[in-house]
Amino acid sequence: MNTKTILITGGTGGIGKAAALELAKQSHYIIITGRDKSTAEKAVAEIQEESRNKRVDYLLADMSSLADINNLVEAFKSKYDQLDVLINNVGIVAHERQLSEDNIELNFAVHTLAPFVLYKELLPLLLKAKGARVVNVLTQNHAMVNRHSLSDFQSEQKYMGMNEYGKTKLYNLWWLYDLASSTSPHQISFFGADPGPNNTQLMTNAMQTGKSWPIGLRILRPVVMPIMKSVLKNKPVSNGARSIVFAATAKELEGKTGLYINDKGRIGKSSKLSYDTTKQQEMGKVVEEMYHLTIKKLA
Repeated sequence: MNTKTILITGGTGGIGKAAALELAKQSHYIIITGRDKSTAEKAVAEIQEESRNKRVDYLLADMSSLADINNLVEAFKSKYDQLDVLINNVGIVAHERQLSEDNIELNFAVHTLAPFVLYKELLPLLLKAKGARVVNVLTQNHAMVNRHSLSDFQSEQKYMGMNEYGKTKLYNLWWLYDLASSTSPHQISFFGADPGPNNTQLMTNAMQTGKSWPIGLRILRPVVMPIMKSVLKNKPVSNGARSIVFAATAKELEGKTGLYINDKGRIGKSSKLSYDTTKQQEMGKVVEEMYHLTIKKLA
């Protein structure tokens, strides 16, 4: 197996850390990102020990901050001359509408814009690699969005916790598919990876308050919560890593692009709406325009 340089955002815990561990076991060079130095150092030490691979490193960044992303890119470029796989994994749950320091709705900033900005800024290093891959970690919640207008993509008119999480992951998938349709897989391949429901801190946070639940399910929350907790006990984070590891390294994906990898680690199908090429192109334009505004702001 060829050793790859792999960058995983949000790799200090949960599914990101589990994926980093599995990829480190394959002897790849792993770089994870985190917000806290001590947490990142602890995660790196644990991954190195369990994988018996010392080629594990970390970079610090808050992925909701465009300035932090810019600093992350500069730090990465100073240490590495190419990037084989970019895994956009970091995720958040915001029970109420919040704005990032750049005045962008927080879900959109973290799940949709940050991965695109990171991809664009690291594009020269991805192009240096032979058959590089970009993997966006998604959620089954994206399928809950059955109709949508991009006129309110920052949720100024209506906001609802987990719906926003799923919506911005759908946006993430739209721009991913848009890039896949216009980029040769011999240069860069684009894949969506669905880890499925897993016993992670993110899921725990999502279930803490009914504010994150769709209105129709809130009345059923007392009944549904114990069932969900019981199901998640049997869903270790290592299960969630399967789709990510497959999307990042599977030989059978060579020369392919624009595919959705399900929680079984197999090629599957995303929601019907995700294949709307008009929406894909619209979101492609939105993130491209916001990216250029970002560059001007940070210049």
